Amino acid sequence: MRSSSLFWTTFTTVFLAELGDKTQLAAMTATARSGALLTVFLAASAALVCATALGAVSYTNLRAHE
Repeated sequence: MRSSSLFWTTFTTVFLAELGDKTQLAAMTATARSGALLTVFLAASAALVCATALGAVSYTNLRAHE
C-alpha cells in the first residue's frame, strides 16, 4: 500500500471512530468550562498522539515476539 493511501485510510478510520466519543465530549466540556480553546485543543491532541504511539509501539513489540 502506498504511503499516501495508508495515511488517508488511517486518518479516515481514526477520524470517524473518534467522532462523538468520550474524548470529543471531554474536550468540548473542558473548552466550555474553561474557555481555553487552544490549551484544550493542544492537550487533547497531545493525548491522542501519545495513545496512538502507544498502540503502534505495542503492535511492533508484539510482532517482534512472534
